[in-house]
Amino acid sequence: MQWPASGADKVRLLRQIASFGAVGICATLVHVGLAWWLIERAAMGEFAANACGAAAAFGVSYLGNARITFLSERGLWEGAARYLAVTLTSLALTSAILAVTQMAGWPIYAYALIVVLTVPPATFVLAKFWAFQRPQGPQFQASASSQRGDGPNLALLRTQPPPDQAHHRDRQ
Repeated sequence: MQWPASGADKVRLLRQIASFGAVGICATLVHVGLAWWLIERAAMGEFAANACGAAAAFGVSYLGNARITFLSERGLWEGAARYLAVTLTSLALTSAILAVTQMAGWPIYAYALIVVLTVPPATFVLAKFWAFQRPQGPQFQASASSQRGDGPNLALLRTQPPPDQAHHRDRQ
């Protein structure tokens, strides 16, 4: 992981962080709102309603981050499997923090503060550099707008590099 070198890279990173936060807020509202509605209006049990809310929030979070935040070029199912692993890692991390803070006898706000300061940044890094990382290999060439992060997410499948890249590679 490198710190962005250019001004454009820094702007892209800031855009991704802001988008990640906005998607997270939307997913949280979907989770809580759906769970509340299912409990209050549909007379569903709390744990089942929470599970339904969490599943809906995962969908919002995955699609929002894949298509808006990171402009992912991975296939729908490959990206979803990776993002599910990131989500389960975040759940394990929050559970571990809860266990440690409870064993230490710390107040619940200490747990909340530690979670807010550690889990979203860790989740962002895992999502950016693993779950939604651009596929590697000579057969993948992203469009210029996708590389800048400001255009549509279009990947072109090529069997050979463009002539200017092949010529450059031969000279090295």
